Amino acid sequence: MMTTIGIKGMSCKHCVQAVSKALQDLPGLSKVEINLQTGTAALDHDDSLDITLVKDRILKAGYEVV
Repeated sequence: MMTTIGIKGMSCKHCVQAVSKALQDLPGLSKVEINLQTGTAALDHDDSLDITLVKDRILKAGYEVV
């Protein structure tokens, strides 16, 4: 299953790495692709992924979920 989440506040490759690192070990998440130009994260996951936890991790990394 694929889910796309909008992320506000990313401006460089470091931002992409920070978000990727924040999400990398979430249960149920198999792949994360961050697109800096569109400000989105495409998540490839199964049904066990907690989207609320994804959003919390993005917020804790210092970015806004839109």
